[in-house]
Amino acid sequence: MTMMKTTSASPARSEIGTEYLPSPKKWMLGHGLYIGNAVTRERLLADPFEVVVLCAREHQPEPRTLPARLVLSVPLDDSGPPPTREELALADQAGKVVAGLLLQRKPVLVTCIMGMNRSCFVAALALKHLTGWDGDRVIHYVRERRPGALRNTHFVDYLRRR
Repeated sequence: MTMMKTTSASPARSEIGTEYLPSPKKWMLGHGLYIGNAVTRERLLADPFEVVVLCAREHQPEPRTLPARLVLSVPLDDSGPPPTREELALADQAGKVVAGLLLQRKPVLVTCIMGMNRSCFVAALALKHLTGWDGDRVIHYVRERRPGALRNTHFVDYLRRR
């Protein structure tokens, strides 16, 4: 997991063009935790979040281009094979860090391309660490607030057995 506080203002790297991104949206999960989609450097700089978790492997701004923000990078893929043990451990560690930041009353934005699976997975892990809820309860909680979320069976299975 890459964690860095940055001050640079160089242009963001993009592996896919921003024309393919959906309109930016955010959903509040509670406890100061938000999930979002359509991440670009410009959109993140416009948001007041001090903490941003970037979960999309295929498109993310470089963390160093987000000045004065704590950036956690958890590059996940939700379209291919199951996540590796290392990826799951990274996501779980990010969930622990996010839970700690929420306890400090720092609002956190967790993002991926659609705001449906990867961001919801890391946010759900944070909620598990924060609340002590079991997997089914946290899955239900997230899906109530973000309809259609957590469709990736690998992520759901991990939440249930973790």
